[in-house]
Amino acid sequence: MYQHIISGFLLLLISSCNERKEISAFKIDPYISEKEAKVILDEQGYDKIPEEVGTLGNITKLTISEDANLWSVFPPLEDWDRMIDNAPKNKLTPAIAKLKSLEYLGLGVLNLTELPDEFVELKQLDSLNLTLNFLIIANEIDKLKKLKNLSYINITGNRIDTTQILQWQKENPNLEIIYKFNYAE
Repeated sequence: MYQHIISGFLLLLISSCNERKEISAFKIDPYISEKEAKVILDEQGYDKIPEEVGTLGNITKLTISEDANLWSVFPPLEDWDRMIDNAPKNKLTPAIAKLKSLEYLGLGVLNLTELPDEFVELKQLDSLNLTLNFLIIANEIDKLKKLKNLSYINITGNRIDTTQILQWQKENPNLEIIYKFNYAE
């Protein structure tokens, strides 16, 4: 009896995965809802962030990562400034702006050096993770300030002018800005 129940469940699971409509030109994890997507560049054969990201429709949560385990080895913090100057470069496609329903965007550890001008069109964006990229936040802050729905941003591991960040925080007391490593002492 249990064997029939398990077989029925597996058949239902397999058929629901097969019936899932494709919402992009690249692979989407079938175990994630149609409102969420993870793009894992190396697993999907990309060496840069693909234009097809813009075809994801009405998703609300998107995470783009270099690899599946989301872990990378980094140099000591004293070498970070030198690394920024010699960093491999990656650009975020302007097609990201087509994702008008996006509420969460994870772009950590992608070697981003700038955000496209179209980034300001992500009006629903509530949470943004830009951790460990090579952004000069002073160059990007005008774009970030235009994201009026933003309540959380992590910019740790980028070039940051602390005075500018503290001013931004003062102007937006409901915005949680994470901008430095917090070590337990």
